Amino acid sequence: MVELIISPTNTDATPTAILHRLNVGETSIATSLEAWFQGTADRSGGGSDTQSSDPNRAPVVSIASHETFKPALVSIADIYYSPESIGSPYLRNALRLLSMAVKNVESALELLSDGDMIGGDDAMQHYQVLLPELFACRSIGEGFGLLVSSLLNAVTSLRGQSMVERQVRAVRSVLIELSSEPFMSFDAALVHVLRLEQADLNVDPPNFEFLAE
Repeated sequence: MVELIISPTNTDATPTAILHRLNVGETSIATSLEAWFQGTADRSGGGSDTQSSDPNRAPVVSIASHETFKPALVSIADIYYSPESIGSPYLRNALRLLSMAVKNVESALELLSDGDMIGGDDAMQHYQVLLPELFACRSIGEGFGLLVSSLLNAVTSLRGQSMVERQVRAVRSVLIELSSEPFMSFDAALVHVLRLEQADLNVDPPNFEFLAE
């Protein structure tokens, strides 16, 4: 009986060496041994960036084959099947409010495109009443807090005046981005704040000009 210590570093324990010493050539045994060595290589050395030159050893997958991999943003809808499955009460409530806000703003856009200015303004008022509740969820992140504050300040700065269609579209764009990426960074949020400003919405807090002095 031949005793072998099978380990990745034992050169006498390669599939070819084992079969040679056992004088056995069945395909099933060879296949089993190859599978065992492949699994061992995957666990111990699968992260290597070099290929093995020994034909008796299990092949090593090079990381060079993954150089074309590109990271991509994953939306909240892709991560969670439903808002009810989200553990954080702040995030769960924020996503619910954002969904309602987007629907109100999209309804306003449809009414404005049909020439219904009163209906569009009414839909935007339904959106505006959600902003204080969203502001209460600002602890989700700095980017979230910045965008919600900017949206709230934009409404306050209008002093009761209705938003024009391009301003409503800018608000819709920001709400959709916030819904898909509530944990965005502060710097990422600044890009969307600029979008609001380009639509002639004042995102500064009330009396900011006096504070700046």
